[in-house]
Order: sequence, then structure tokens, then C-alpha cells
Amino acid sequence: MIKPSTKLLLLSDIDAVVSDWFVGYREFMLKVKGIESTGELPTIFHMLDVFPDLEKPWEHIMEYQESEHYKSMPVYDDVAETLVDLNKIGVEVHFITSCGDTHKIQTARNEYMSEKFGGLYEIIHYLGLGEDKTAVFDMYKDVSVPVVYIDDQEKMLLPAEQFGFKTVLKNMAYNRCADGKYHRVSGYAELGELIKSML
Repeated sequence: MIKPSTKLLLLSDIDAVVSDWFVGYREFMLKVKGIESTGELPTIFHMLDVFPDLEKPWEHIMEYQESEHYKSMPVYDDVAETLVDLNKIGVEVHFITSCGDTHKIQTARNEYMSEKFGGLYEIIHYLGLGEDKTAVFDMYKDVSVPVVYIDDQEKMLLPAEQFGFKTVLKNMAYNRCADGKYHRVSGYAELGELIKSML
């Protein structure tokens, strides 16, 4: 499951944690659907505040994630450098994403992640859109090193806590009211400092 030299395992979500998913979705909605957002960042996870004229702003997500626009979404500036640093000190990185598990999405995501972070992670686990990640967490319940899990959604952290993983919430406007006992970080640079303090 993990390499013998691994000192800590980082399990990480992708969208809104390493990549700026909403910027890509906003571009897709404008260029493909002709729908403008308010230009603000969402304070509600389902984006009702930034697409006020839509009853269900999320209904185009799968189409977006299978489109060419998905591959062009930006990554956060601090991610690649932090992954390099963590690799050097024995941190192994596995990604878990519930962005959809169709062949088209997996192919596009593999290309995207390889281009941005090739050689800095071991595997990507794919789940259906919004699917609970408990089954993947269960695969890591018996690893012999500390496990850290980062996500932008509180509901995804709850099952990770039950496995005894260190849970980290990536600060976003829509999770500002989350009241769990998570360590909060603004991005991967802060996550890297937290992990270094654990080794």
C-alpha cells in the first residue's frame, strides 16, 4: 500500500484543495452555457449565491468535468513546491477525489495531474460525483505511519476522523461555519508546515 521508506501518508482531495475548481467552472459556464456568475467566490457550496438566476447551479458539473475547460483550471501556487518538500522528507501522497469516475473524467484528470504534479504523488482514487470516501479510507486503516487527510468539505472529514486520521480543513468561504475540531489551513504551504511539525 505504501513504500517502506514512508514516514507519513498524506491523503488529499483535489478540487478546491490543489486546484481552483470554481475558476474553471465559472469559465465553463460563461463560455459554454452563456451564463455569468456574480464574479465573487461562493459562500455556499452549491453556488446558489454566485449563480443567483439558476435554480440548480450544480447541474452542469459533470459536463464541465468532461469538457476541455476542466483541463485548463489553475492550480494553487503553493502546491507543487510543498509536494516537492514533503517528498524529500518521506511523505507519501495519495489523492482521493469524488469528482466523478467515468473513463473520460479519469483520463482527463490523470493527464491534468501528471502535467501539474507528475512524480510527486503515487495514486489517485476516483469516486462518483459527491460520493462518500469512507471505502477508500478503510483501505488505509492499518498503515503503520501517521495519516493526514485534507479536504475543503467538512462532511468528507468526518469519516476520516473515525479512522483516527489527522483531519485538516482547507479554508474556503463556504466552510467558514464548520465547527469540527479540525486543523484549518489556508493552503498547501501551511499544510506542509503542519506535517513537518508532526515528523
